[in-house]
Amino acid sequence: ELKLFLEQKTSVQPSMQKLMFKGQLKEDHRTLDDCGVKPGAKLMLIGSTVEQVINVNVVAPTAAQAESSKAEETAASTEQKQHDKIVKLGPPADATPGDATHQLAMQPNLPLGGIYNSRGEKIRLTIKSSITELWVASNTNTQKLPFNSIQDVEVLPIAAHPGYSIVTLKFFGNHRMALYFVPTQYTRSLKSYILGWEGFL
Repeated sequence: ELKLFLEQKTSVQPSMQKLMFKGQLKEDHRTLDDCGVKPGAKLMLIGSTVEQVINVNVVAPTAAQAESSKAEETAASTEQKQHDKIVKLGPPADATPGDATHQLAMQPNLPLGGIYNSRGEKIRLTIKSSITELWVASNTNTQKLPFNSIQDVEVLPIAAHPGYSIVTLKFFGNHRMALYFVPTQYTRSLKSYILGWEGFL
């Protein structure tokens, strides 16, 4: 009865209550009189509410985890703003007409032009299958990217320009390269060459 009374006052369930008197833990089946508790004596209640127990067991994210999550959100937001900036330019005048209804194979050594890089510069993509490289060429330089340096290829259709996609090359070490207005019909073939998928080649 005492523990039920204490539950009303403290919200600590009887099963989670421990009563101490003169440093000794008192057993539930004994009465206060059996324990020598006289009127005016002081008892110590040890216990926690269910909510307190749950809160203790919930693992709060560490400062490093919180910082990492914040950094990822900031990077994603920055990348989206960059995407929006380039997409607003629209396809380059010399872009290959895009087609999302079917897939075509890219021809090795034949440049695919009319594509933007993340700086809004026009570039050309060339598959060099004999030496397993992707060449990304602008008017000023050519980046020769070994296929095995690319960890993954992400393809994101551009909703505002059907038939075209943003292709993001993901390198080991979290480096990324975004290519804008890649004709969608060539994206599967491009991905197949880079990642070594033989089914579409």
